[in-house]
Amino acid sequence: METNQNGCSPLRFRARKPAGGFCFVPVSCVLSAWGAMQSGEISLYCLRVWVACIEMVARRCCIEDGVEPSYSESEVLKLVGSGQACKVKKSLKRLQEAGLLEWSTKQIRVDVAHRPLAPWIEAKVKNVRRNIPVPRRMLRHMAGCRSRVMIATLLGHLVRCLYYRKGCCVSGGKCKASFVAQVFGVHVRGVKRARKALVEMGWLVPDRTSQQALNRWGMQVIIRVQRVSEGVEYQTNSPPRSDGERGESATPILYNKLSARSMNQKLRRAGGVEMGSGERKRVTLTRIRLDDLREPDRLDGLYRAAVASGVIRRNAASRLQWFAAAEHALAAGDRNPCGLFVTVYKRALWEYITQEQEDAARVKLKRLDYGEESSLRGGEVDLPPDYFAVAA
Repeated sequence: METNQNGCSPLRFRARKPAGGFCFVPVSCVLSAWGAMQSGEISLYCLRVWVACIEMVARRCCIEDGVEPSYSESEVLKLVGSGQACKVKKSLKRLQEAGLLEWSTKQIRVDVAHRPLAPWIEAKVKNVRRNIPVPRRMLRHMAGCRSRVMIATLLGHLVRCLYYRKGCCVSGGKCKASFVAQVFGVHVRGVKRARKALVEMGWLVPDRTSQQALNRWGMQVIIRVQRVSEGVEYQTNSPPRSDGERGESATPILYNKLSARSMNQKLRRAGGVEMGSGERKRVTLTRIRLDDLREPDRLDGLYRAAVASGVIRRNAASRLQWFAAAEHALAAGDRNPCGLFVTVYKRALWEYITQEQEDAARVKLKRLDYGEESSLRGGEVDLPPDYFAVAA
């Protein structure tokens, strides 16, 4: 174990292998699987099944020569810990259709994905071709975890803080909460809460870091690979609450007090979520409907899918252009508004958008991000909290 200059906290931890063993998982496969979930090709449950398949392959790494392995859906169900056999079967089928898995009772392959990653992800994540020595205990924990933010936080810290060098697992590095939020598309405050839970569980060991280093590189942490506690449940995806507001939601970034008015308190469904008996269709870039352009939440779901697939960059300007293009398509597209919308964003014909259409898009963004009764002016609308890149 190496220590810092003051000799008070470890900076690196080396071990031949983690307690409980490990298996190599390519960074590109992790990002491909998560990107498929963001684009709507697979669900969070499918991702957990994918992680469970990795653990199943690792269990049979020391099988004797000449003995054929045997895989079953019941073993997947036991690792995931929820759902039914039919749901596992459906998830395995979706993973195979997405090109993330090859499944049979005799063989499982999870490193078959050769999906192109978005350019901004390759620029953000260095060396996407390397393998991560993921501890098998963490694999089992992620397979049974129902929290999207917790899984994203674990994967983000594994990508940044765990390496395999000279026959040893080297643990230690810097990881910003904003990095995890940007790459995996989750709330930055949720990442901080999940990271705090991981520290309490014993998975992460933080090091003393100056505020300047925190703002620039993030927290210095070590992934404890020798002894960790399993079975700790973490299911909430909501942002953290302040100490003085135990009974209320977390305060917004721009305001410290929430409105006490009870108007417009109906819960909003995120774009792409199936409601009721399935009458609400999932948003997808391959088949854009007129309701997708009219409803801001569904249009925002299309924007997230476009960002995940690398069609458009993730920033405030591109998001405003996306909504303004929808306004232009609804106003000028007499015969085929959806086709006009696709043409505008694919050919970057932003100059055809009028100022009135851009102002209407800005108002929709304000209502989507801050509610109907927001006192913000249209010019103050920016990305929602989960798009902000704040310091760790």
